[in-house]
Amino acid sequence: MLKPIVAAQGVHLVLVEEIVPGELDDQLRYQIISDLFSGWLKQQIEQIEIVKNLELSTTTSE
Repeated sequence: MLKPIVAAQGVHLVLVEEIVPGELDDQLRYQIISDLFSGWLKQQIEQIEIVKNLELSTTTSE
């Protein structure tokens, strides 16, 4: 039993019958990495300011 949890609605008692450890298989690992990378990439793209400076030069043939 966990210690009592006091909330605005009253006091709650929680009884834990079993603790099941999490399992991380290759598919879930890949999905987590993919989601984190996509979020990071989106954040990086939002921070980049793209400036395009075209310089036109005229060349003369001699």
